[in-house]
Amino acid sequence: MPSTIQLDDISIKVIYKDIKNIHLRVYPPDGRVQISAPRRMDLASIQRFASSKKAWIQKSQKNIRSKPYPPPQKYQSGETHYLWGKAHKMQLTTANQRPKVELQGNTFALTMRPRSTFAKREKLIQAWYRKQLRARALPMIENWEKIMRVKVNHLYLRRMKSRWGSCNYDKATIRLNTELAKRPVRSLEYVIVHEMVHLLEPSHNMRFKSLMTKHLPTWKVLKDELNDMK
Repeated sequence: MPSTIQLDDISIKVIYKDIKNIHLRVYPPDGRVQISAPRRMDLASIQRFASSKKAWIQKSQKNIRSKPYPPPQKYQSGETHYLWGKAHKMQLTTANQRPKVELQGNTFALTMRPRSTFAKREKLIQAWYRKQLRARALPMIENWEKIMRVKVNHLYLRRMKSRWGSCNYDKATIRLNTELAKRPVRSLEYVIVHEMVHLLEPSHNMRFKSLMTKHLPTWKVLKDELNDMK
């Protein structure tokens, strides 16, 4: 069952999972805080961990709350949609034919059957983004496998709220946020390298940072750039 701990005026939700390490996240748009902790970890230890991260939590909340967040998209004509960092205006057309998404110059052309629902439009567009992401990510992973001398057993694609990617060290799998298809290609490469370095070093220690610098010298700049896009 979830628990809640208090860090002065900061309320933190604690969720226990079958994981090895503790994870702290601050979510947009309001800056809510959540900790995912191993089931064996007691609440007092989690409280100490949270206390040690108080300054980081406050900085993250301030940064998140200072950013204007656009209203949710309705997948209608006139909206702006992105692919690899480039903006495209959506043009919604209704026709009695198979639904599809196409890029026509700077236009994000969405064709749907009459009386299509928001859910159907969203499902089609998310599937299209997954296809674009997989087509870019797989060759990139293959290239970095040769450079790092590691093997990614499987790539998962999923729309995630707070993370750009994750790595399962034991299974040698990585997971990418489908929202990466909207960011510049260099952002995708940074996340792929980050997650693949975890196949060599599971934690974010000095060895991990050293490996990141070795393989991608500009990784800190790319990290800041990507996080500023949230």
